[in-house]
Amino acid sequence: ATATAKRVALPSSGLGRDAASGFWLDPKGTRWRLPVAAECDRPHRVCREVVTERNLLQAFGTFYEMPADNAGGFARLRPVCSHGTAVFDFASYRGLLVLAGVAVPADSAHVVRSDDAALGLWLGSIDDLWQFGKPRGHGGPWHDTTVRANVPSDPYLGNGFDRKELELTTTVGARVRVEVDMLGDGRWLPFTTLVTKAGEATKFTFPAAFGAAWLRLVSDTDTRATAMFTWS
Repeated sequence: ATATAKRVALPSSGLGRDAASGFWLDPKGTRWRLPVAAECDRPHRVCREVVTERNLLQAFGTFYEMPADNAGGFARLRPVCSHGTAVFDFASYRGLLVLAGVAVPADSAHVVRSDDAALGLWLGSIDDLWQFGKPRGHGGPWHDTTVRANVPSDPYLGNGFDRKELELTTTVGARVRVEVDMLGDGRWLPFTTLVTKAGEATKFTFPAAFGAAWLRLVSDTDTRATAMFTWS
C-alpha cells in the first residue's frame, strides 16, 4: 500500500482559490479563472485522461472536458456537470468510469461496495456525467481588487453555461468594457460597456443566445472593483 501510494500520489494541480474565484495558473503565468460550484477542502484528483486524448478536469465542484494540447488544451475547456460533491479520485477501467468519494444511496445501481461496506465505488459510462447536474457556479476576476486603467482582468470562463449574470461595483465612476474570446483562441473582441457610479452595484444579464469561451473586463480609469459572475 505504501509503494502504491507513492507511485500514484496526486500531483500538484496548479489550481488555487482566492476571494474572487477559483483559478488555474498555467506555466506561462496566465491566471485562468473558474466558477465555484462547491468548496472542496480535501485533496482530490484534478485531471486524468479517461479516453484517448480526452481528459476530464475536476475543479471546484464541476467536471470539465479538457482537450489535449494539440486540440486547444485548457483554453477550450467545456463544463460537463456541477456535481457539488467531493469526488476524491476518478479513472477509467475496462470502458467504465470509476469515481471514488461520491456520497450516493446504498441501493444505487451504479455503486459497488466491499463485503464490509467500508468502501464504495461508482461505476458507469463517461457520458453519464451529463446527468449529474447542470453546470453552474459563482465568481469573478475582481474582488475588492485594485484595478489599473486599460489593464485587462484575468480571463474568466464563460463556455457551456446557460444563464449568465454580472454584478459590478467600483469605488469611483468608470466605464468598464466587457471583452470576449469567442473560440478560446486568444482573439479578444469588445462586447459591451457598463457605466458605473461610485459604490453602486451595476447588474447586467447576458442575452440568452450569448456564448463565449472566455470573458474579461477592462476599466477606463483606476479604481477598486468587485465583479462577480453568476452562471446557472
